[in-house]
This record gives sequence, C-alpha cells and structure tokens, in this order.
Amino acid sequence: MWKEMICYNQSRSYGGGSKDYKGQRDNRDYQSRQQPQHPKFQFDVSFFNQNGTLNTVWLDEKIESLSQALNMSNSQLRNFFNEFQRIQNIPDTGTEEKIALIKLLKAKAKYKATNTRDFSPLFVLFIDKLVAEIGTDLNKFNKACLIMEALIGFSKK
Repeated sequence: MWKEMICYNQSRSYGGGSKDYKGQRDNRDYQSRQQPQHPKFQFDVSFFNQNGTLNTVWLDEKIESLSQALNMSNSQLRNFFNEFQRIQNIPDTGTEEKIALIKLLKAKAKYKATNTRDFSPLFVLFIDKLVAEIGTDLNKFNKACLIMEALIGFSKK
C-alpha cells in the first residue's frame, strides 16, 4: 500500500503543466513567453538622452508602434499607469519608498505575465527596460510617467 502511494505521489508534478491533480492551475511555460510576440518592434532607442531628458521619439512614433504590438486590454494598461501615478504622488519626503516601488514595478509586471492569460510579454520587457533606465533618478521617473500616459493615449479603444 505504501509503495502505491509513493508511486502515485511521484507521478504527480506540482511544478506546473500537469493535469493529474484536480484543481491545479495549468502554468504555461513563462520562459517561452518571455520573448516579445511582435517581431517588428525593437527597443533600439533609449528612453532618455545622455543629459537625462526624455527622448521625445517615445512620445509619438515608438510608443504608438508599441501600443499596436501589445496584446493587452485597456484596463491592464490603466492598472499599470495608475501604479505609476500612485508612486508619483507620494510626497517628496518618501524618496527611498519611491525608489523601492519603482524597482518593484518589474516584479509586478512579471507576476502579472505568469498569472494572467492575456498579459503581453512585450509589456514585461518594456517595463524591465524602462525601470532599468530610470534607476534611482526620480526626475527620470516623472518623465517615464509621460511615456506611460502616451501609451494609454495610443492604446486601442
């Protein structure tokens, strides 16, 4: 009897994808979805210039092509835009908190991509690159909020 239980438990895979266990969530392979789904979109232009000013290409041409390449609902985009605004509205006395929350945006995007069926991996890559360029510069973050606002403006209705 014990051998049967051990064999039965070993046949189940709790790591994802297995349908042996009733009620188990079917986790899709995140690594294969991590690459951008739209081959024509490239992150070949940085978000900010050398002096820290916003690269205005990201307010029209690049962000419009990104919004067309994303396969996300407006509510998903708005949720992230609201998160950017929430961080932006924290008083200036909480700079360490702001920096921590900015870095946490990457984790939130990756979490959403693994747990939401129609969340775009291209958006995760976009957030990764944006947060990496922001670093700890809060002025760059305020300018990044404009990029997110432009993304909302160009997103499909």
